[in-house]
Amino acid sequence: MNAAEAGLFMMCLGIGALFTGGVLTVVNVKNPRRVFVGGTVVFALSLILMAVNHWYPLAFVLAAMNGMGVSGVAPDVGI
Repeated sequence: MNAAEAGLFMMCLGIGALFTGGVLTVVNVKNPRRVFVGGTVVFALSLILMAVNHWYPLAFVLAAMNGMGVSGVAPDVGI
């Protein structure tokens, strides 16, 4: 992996976080604990799948899912 590919990989984390942040801004969340649990599950599953992944393009999708999970967990830490 060269520097450009590492930058693209890190960009996927941000894209996933921005997507989830946008969705959470538009949607009226009635139970924030579900967002916390869902974000934790998405984050954990994406990490596990990334650990066993052998297909390089799928790593970018899983990195975006990882960003989605982090974005779902971060706002609810104060619950």
